[in-house]
Amino acid sequence: MVTMSSNVGLNETTLWPLVRQRLRALCGLVLQEDQAYLLNRLEPVARSLGFPSVPLFLSATLAGGRDDLDSALVESMTTHESSFFRDPVFWETIRTRIGPALAALGRPIRIWSAACSTGQEPYSMAMLLSTHFPNMPFEIWATDIAQDTLARAGSGVFTKVEVERGLTPVQLQKHFDPVKGGFRVVEALRRPIRFDVYNLLGAAHPLRRFDVIFCRNVLVYFDDPSRERVMRRLQDALSPEGWLGLGATELPVKDAVGLKRLADGAGWLECTR
Repeated sequence: MVTMSSNVGLNETTLWPLVRQRLRALCGLVLQEDQAYLLNRLEPVARSLGFPSVPLFLSATLAGGRDDLDSALVESMTTHESSFFRDPVFWETIRTRIGPALAALGRPIRIWSAACSTGQEPYSMAMLLSTHFPNMPFEIWATDIAQDTLARAGSGVFTKVEVERGLTPVQLQKHFDPVKGGFRVVEALRRPIRFDVYNLLGAAHPLRRFDVIFCRNVLVYFDDPSRERVMRRLQDALSPEGWLGLGATELPVKDAVGLKRLADGAGWLECTR
């Protein structure tokens, strides 16, 4: 458990509601009352930023006005679980149904990987398209709210353990170069991907329409109003011929008009506007 300094006048019981409120305001993340154990994640964060205790770090963060502290809090409390080609059925649907439909458009394809975490998702998409649709130009906009995680994704470097999760030896040899600390995605696949910090609940709206949008296993962390707001944003950014990929267990909210879920697509929805 986190040891709270008595001279700060705060303990875990009083801190956790304030942290939950702050996270909800910053990025829409909804954490539960019984998840106070997550405060343990903040100990190394507080030390790295020069705070002798978690309460002192949180006192400064909750006071507002420090984007670096807000970013560190969000980074620590959000989940960054990811792997290459996570959920094979989801990716097989791209190969057999979505990819051919996109190729038939006869133009460059725009893709948005929202909440891309450490980058396995956009790189998986780049690998799939370059392998099965080599003549189809594409660009990928990969975004996440966690700046440090996004920087790591942009480096394209993954450890041996990470590349062994979802990649075959053939894929590893073809799409990665050995580097110090692991393997790096080849430059040809890194080139069409742009990584940017982006808050799905922020004021700015994507300026372009996308043919494919990934937003997998994200909506489950939002409350209903935030979930509906994010879904509207995703729909507004989707082209009339577009496809939206959610988590396999994430159902569209009630006002998701114009989207049809594929019965066997493991989370894919087709735009029907």
